[in-house]
Amino acid sequence: MLSPEPGTTPSRVMQASGFHPGGASSEPQPAATAHAAAVEGARVVADAPATQALPEGGVTLGLRRKGPGSATAPLEHAAASEAHLAWVVKEPLRHGRWLNTLALLEHIGCRKIVKSMDSRSADLTLLRHIAEEARHALFFKELACRVGGSTVTDFRSEQLMCGDAARAYIQRLDHEISDVVSAQLSAEPHSQLLPYLCVTRAVEVRAVDLYRRYEAHLRAIDAPFSLRSILLEEDSHLEEMDDILTRANFDWDARGQSLSAIEARAFAEFLAALAEERGEPPSIN
Repeated sequence: MLSPEPGTTPSRVMQASGFHPGGASSEPQPAATAHAAAVEGARVVADAPATQALPEGGVTLGLRRKGPGSATAPLEHAAASEAHLAWVVKEPLRHGRWLNTLALLEHIGCRKIVKSMDSRSADLTLLRHIAEEARHALFFKELACRVGGSTVTDFRSEQLMCGDAARAYIQRLDHEISDVVSAQLSAEPHSQLLPYLCVTRAVEVRAVDLYRRYEAHLRAIDAPFSLRSILLEEDSHLEEMDDILTRANFDWDARGQSLSAIEARAFAEFLAALAEERGEPPSIN
């Protein structure tokens, strides 16, 4: 969970975000000043656990999976992802909307996990995954509020960056991957759980790739907050999904390529919407 540094009061955080409680005569800071101050007020560097030391810069995380569709294999649309991230970190209001959109995606993911689970099958691994997804949503939401201030109080469309496209990305994955897996594996053991596992794995691979790139851009602008702990937890989620899929006799390397292709197409549509937001043609590569 995010919290201000010791000695940072709520009023100081509000002032750092460019909003002053001193009455009608108080003027908001200019956007650029507010952005720098907001990030200072939200100095929430999420250090990795001491047992998993990170190299200088915290970008390369030594993820362990090496096969097709793994978090270390290059994913499609790298250039478009990089172009978006380089653009989004340059201005505070757009950065706040982007952080708010990531909070929405984590929130939707958490809700879908809860809805897909029979409470009788909710073991420690699944409950921990639910808790961590909810905490990731809070992580990004608190950062969004501190960077974007009053422009990102909730998840209405105007407070998001391509919110409809973000929702459509998750919905398409959920429906298409679940349909494919259910049709292929309906007669196999654990088939009721497999759609959730496969959707989650596809999303987690993309999240690790995107957050890793985002972390590099945050380091390039010397942002005083980090995604390192989020990346470590997403990596852990992937390991857990792989372990469960293996126990369910589902070989992702052999059977998951078509599911990864569904995710890539859905993410391409999201990136196309983001390119339009930037006023650029939706060239995805």
